Amino acid sequence: MKKSIFAVAALVASCAWAGTYTHTTDGIAGVNLKTLAAETDGKFVLGTGDYSDSEWEWTKERIYDGVTELQDGEKVVYRWFEPGWVHGDSECNWAGYQTTEPVVVTHVSFITRNDEWAERARGCRFEGANTADFSDAVALYTVPADADIETLKAGWVEVDVAGAAQSSPFTYLRVVADDEFCGNFIEVEFYGKTWADATSGTPASAPQNLTAVGGDANVTLSWDLPSFSCQSVRVVRATAPGGPFTTTVATLAATTISCEDAISGLSVGVKYYYRAYFLNTVGETEYKSELSASASFRRVEQLERTSLSDTQLKAGMSVIGYNWNLDTTGARAFDGDIATFADLNAEETDKVNIKIGVDLGSAYVIDSFKIYPRSDSYLYRLNGVVLGASNDSGDWMNGTAISASCGITAAQWYTFETTDKAAYRYVYVMKPNDGDFYGNVAELALYGYTLASSQSVLLAPEDLAAEWRGTRAVITWTASPNAASYRVERSSDGGATWTVARSGITDATYADSPERPTKVGYIYRVASVDGNGGLAYTVSITPTGTPAAPGLSIFFR
Repeated sequence: MKKSIFAVAALVASCAWAGTYTHTTDGIAGVNLKTLAAETDGKFVLGTGDYSDSEWEWTKERIYDGVTELQDGEKVVYRWFEPGWVHGDSECNWAGYQTTEPVVVTHVSFITRNDEWAERARGCRFEGANTADFSDAVALYTVPADADIETLKAGWVEVDVAGAAQSSPFTYLRVVADDEFCGNFIEVEFYGKTWADATSGTPASAPQNLTAVGGDANVTLSWDLPSFSCQSVRVVRATAPGGPFTTTVATLAATTISCEDAISGLSVGVKYYYRAYFLNTVGETEYKSELSASASFRRVEQLERTSLSDTQLKAGMSVIGYNWNLDTTGARAFDGDIATFADLNAEETDKVNIKIGVDLGSAYVIDSFKIYPRSDSYLYRLNGVVLGASNDSGDWMNGTAISASCGITAAQWYTFETTDKAAYRYVYVMKPNDGDFYGNVAELALYGYTLASSQSVLLAPEDLAAEWRGTRAVITWTASPNAASYRVERSSDGGATWTVARSGITDATYADSPERPTKVGYIYRVASVDGNGGLAYTVSITPTGTPAAPGLSIFFR
């Protein structure tokens, strides 16, 4: 029978001290967690408040002994625990126990004194924790300060634990007195399940829709709020798409859906991969969900232009261009002033193949660029402009397009990714081959890196491919520039566990002959290995094609 202390009408007490309270657990989910109490020296009750030398014996053991009251001849022996302030130095005493394994509490059931002192239960808290001193205590339920006295006096009170606390694991449980009210509980019972039975420990799934967006100072990571209960989320980082993900960016409450990673801590030119997982922590044990899909970010440096002139930009970077008027010179595209512009075509007789650019002095990979059009009624003249690049010092204009045609329709900054990640020394903007568009560039900013800087860390192999050829899985890849060797691994359980198929490989290919290829869905991954044993993994891949059944062997004797 379930009673609520929020009942509008008071319940009438139905028993006296000479009798025994009746108690049913019908409708209460789980088991009495006292059955999981850990014993030390034959005792399981923890806490403070020991009045064994008192006539009343208000000791902490009273509320977990399963006895509501005793009849000793003509005298009733009261069976409550009084944890509160009325005993001077005994303010906020408590009584609890430790469980043999983490538990989830779903309900609390208790009996207070059935006289006018039942009001002393008001404000008292039932708590769960994972440290013995309850420094990390979470309130499971607090008796309201205006709880109905008649309801408290009537017998067993059964309450649900708050939703958030109901999904948390605890190894210590207790009732603790309020600063104002001292308690007077006759019996307390916690109900629930073991953490393993309630949740299997591991969160239901990985974070969804992880994204990484670079800003001026930070990479902002964001993901979806989980649709299930768990304790926290952890974001990790690696320099290879398949890990190992050993760098922790942040560990946050599961209700958090974003965090930042400082760009200053990232190496220029290196591509970083982020993943996230939900986790529950019980004591020192972590229960982790699967990793999310990865999101990536590469730190690049801006090739800034200062101390400009028509012939010198910065550190030997020369302006290259021709066919411009004096007031629309090529340097106008790099002077930091969006009010001035470079005219890619100033001669009405030549309106095609006009370019303006810079000599970077050495080869850079241009990862992206920002461009601002002429900011008046002629801004349309830059719509469709293309970024080009070359390594031909004799004719730098004879290069290749490294971006798609840029859609520009307003006076604002536009950022575009390049389509070609090769390294180039000469970079230029080129107007479309259309006489109606001049290509008036107010500002151009280039972002890139050198190949040497991008290879400053161990990189994973690229262009991973695998296919079945008979009973063998043939795996190929493009060599990593700083790998001493490679390691091929296979998994037969979708990536939960991995087995080394072969290590110490120096070629960029390997043919694996696993057992039962027609019966097991194998997946593969490859790691670069450096001279110190460091690893950089690719993502996993499923071989294409269908494996052949092993041949039949017949032996005679």
